[in-house]
Amino acid sequence: MATFRHNISGELTTELLSEDDNASVKSISIANTGSSQTYVDLYIGTISKDSSAATTYYIYKNYLLHTGENLTIDRSIPGKHGLYIKLTGVVTTSPTVDVIIN
Repeated sequence: MATFRHNISGELTTELLSEDDNASVKSISIANTGSSQTYVDLYIGTISKDSSAATTYYIYKNYLLHTGENLTIDRSIPGKHGLYIKLTGVVTTSPTVDVIIN
């Protein structure tokens, strides 16, 4: 079942929506809730059933999200892809963001 609100912390890749959720997205809000700037990769993709191959389509790559900044993306995303976010801290290795998907 799809989860539309996420609190994410750390330098990692997080699956926001899976291919199986089949959820259509109208907008995404990403808020930097940490104490330093964070690079954000936001992308859709597919993963083969044996996880040996993937297809990635970036919505944002290396977007610098400033402390306290909110990034709102008003873009439709079809429900046949997984939605992923990857965080990379600028000063700290524990960046934190909140993500809301509508």
